[in-house]
Amino acid sequence: MEGYSLTITRHYRSNPKKDFRYVFRIIDLDTGMYVGTGYSARSEKEAFEKATEMMKKLG
Repeated sequence: MEGYSLTITRHYRSNPKKDFRYVFRIIDLDTGMYVGTGYSARSEKEAFEKATEMMKKLG
């Protein structure tokens, strides 16, 4: 079984005026381990696509 997590944060360390950061994590609910993760400064969809691409590469 799989689940997912979406985190939207701001990065204040280098520049307080930067935009949101979208982080998408796909989690195996049985083990609690991440099976894919992706991030984007532009959109949730792009973060999701990066996470699913990681899963495809890892099989």
